[in-house]
Amino acid sequence: RTTSPGMDRSDAPPAPEVVTPPPPPPVERTSGIQLSEQARRDALARRLLGGRASPPPPQREASLPPPAADPDALRRHYEQKIALVREHMMKEHLAAAEQAVAATDWVAATNAYRLALQVSPDDAELKRQVATVQAKANLVLAEAYRKQAVYEEKSGKSEDAARSWQRVTRLLPDAADAHAHAAACMLKAGIELRTAATLAQRAVTLEPNDVKHRITLAEIYLAGGLTLNARRELEAAARMAPDDANIEALMKRAGKG
Repeated sequence: RTTSPGMDRSDAPPAPEVVTPPPPPPVERTSGIQLSEQARRDALARRLLGGRASPPPPQREASLPPPAADPDALRRHYEQKIALVREHMMKEHLAAAEQAVAATDWVAATNAYRLALQVSPDDAELKRQVATVQAKANLVLAEAYRKQAVYEEKSGKSEDAARSWQRVTRLLPDAADAHAHAAACMLKAGIELRTAATLAQRAVTLEPNDVKHRITLAEIYLAGGLTLNARRELEAAARMAPDDANIEALMKRAGKG
C-alpha cells in the first residue's frame, strides 16, 4: 500500500478488529446410537406408559430406631404379680385362722397361721399369734396322746405306750411325768435304753425331789450295766426316802446293801 505524500503512516486509520463468534452449543441428540443408556431406558418407559412420565421412584422413609426397652419393666411386672398373689394367699390363710380360733380349733388355727407366716416370715405380730395358738394346740394334742398312752400302758402295750408318751414330751417339754412314764415304758419293753436314760434324766432335772424319777433312772442304769451311776441315784433317793424298801432292794442289786 502506498502512502500519499504529506501523510504520515501513523496518521492512517487502524484496521478493523475481526471478532469471531463462539460456536453454537451442541444439540443433544435423543435418538441414534449416541443415546446414553439412561436415555434409552427413559424412552422405553415413556413408550410403555403411553407417553406419560414415569412416576418418580418412591422415597424411603427414614427408619426410626425402635424405642429403647425398659430393662426393669419385666422385673417390676413380675414383682407386682407376685405381690398380688402373696396378698391374696395371706388373706385366705388369715381368714381360715380366725375362723378356726372362733371355733376353738387350735390345731387348725395353728396350721393356718403357720401357712400365713410362710407368706410373710418377718411379720412379728404373726409370729406372736402363731406362738399363742401353738401353745393351745399343744395342750389339746398332748391331752389326746396322754389318754392314748395311759390306755396302752394299762393294756400291757409298753412299747406303744412309750411312743405315745414321747409324743407328749415333744409337745410339753417341761412335763416331768410324761418323761418319766416314757422312760419307764421303754425300760419295761426293753427298747432304746439310752433314750430311756435321757428321758429319765430330764424328769429328774425338772423334779429333782421326786423319788420315783430317781428310782426309774437308777433301774435304767442297772439294766444298762452302769452300776456306779445307779448307786449315785439310789443314794440320793435314799436320803429323801430312807425307809423305802424298793430303794434298799435296788441298792443290793447295785452291790451295796
